[in-house]
Amino acid sequence: MKKSFAFLIAYAFIANLSAQEFWIETGLKGGYGLSFLYNKNIVDDDSYQYRLSPMYNVGARLSMNFGPFHCSDVEGMFGAYSQDFEFSWPTS
Repeated sequence: MKKSFAFLIAYAFIANLSAQEFWIETGLKGGYGLSFLYNKNIVDDDSYQYRLSPMYNVGARLSMNFGPFHCSDVEGMFGAYSQDFEFSWPTS
């Protein structure tokens, strides 16, 4: 399987060397923000108070373009999300 995939990639390069338009694009992605995960059991309990939590994403992209309308992309992205809440003991 690996050999046939490598052959297809090599063939794509060789077949398009004489193409009018061929280019490769690379890029990095990233993001940061606030996350809020909803849990009905915690929302219904008065002992817990929700808080917004930080989250982030990082990733990369590689694209081979064959002419103005065709391309082959490989993308990957990793994200870390969390949830934070504050617990207070019920008062009697």
